[in-house]
Amino acid sequence: HCDNPACLKACPMPGTAIVKREDGIVLVNPTLCGSCMECVKACPYARMFWNPEEKHPSKCIFCAPLVERKEPPICVRSCPQKAVYFGRIEDKESPVYTILVEYRVALPLLPELAKKYGVKPRVFYIPPVLDPPRPDGRPRYDEKYLDLLFGREWRRVKKVLEAERIKGLNSKLIRVLTGYPTWKI
Repeated sequence: HCDNPACLKACPMPGTAIVKREDGIVLVNPTLCGSCMECVKACPYARMFWNPEEKHPSKCIFCAPLVERKEPPICVRSCPQKAVYFGRIEDKESPVYTILVEYRVALPLLPELAKKYGVKPRVFYIPPVLDPPRPDGRPRYDEKYLDLLFGREWRRVKKVLEAERIKGLNSKLIRVLTGYPTWKI
């Protein structure tokens, strides 16, 4: 789900076969799709999939029918690690606001790709940088790989997360990251 979805721009029937709703959810209407596969080719994140049996594209729809009923997507509610957050970035009461705006610890994946295609992704990830080190003291993560996934910004996020972790439950960020529910719609 992007603010400026490449799939929508690539579709020869934009606004009909592929639509971006006011809430930012991007949907595909398979009955209006001409099966040209341009949207599949255009998605820089390869998140638009071709369904060979149905002969139309498909993608995550953020469980739009649930969101319309003010319920979170299934992935958010069912994640056993409570690692998936959902909400509106402008809602100051949402955990998403705390994570993205107040502490800025969630980042878009592959920022160079997003910049190149101008898609402005709306799905963000907290870099996995707080694992304990290996027995020899080296980090468990590959810094070059994190640079690829998140750009150099993950290094700033690591400092913020480490500083907030020291505060424990006195940190609003830690309370949000360890709290439940992980959504506010």
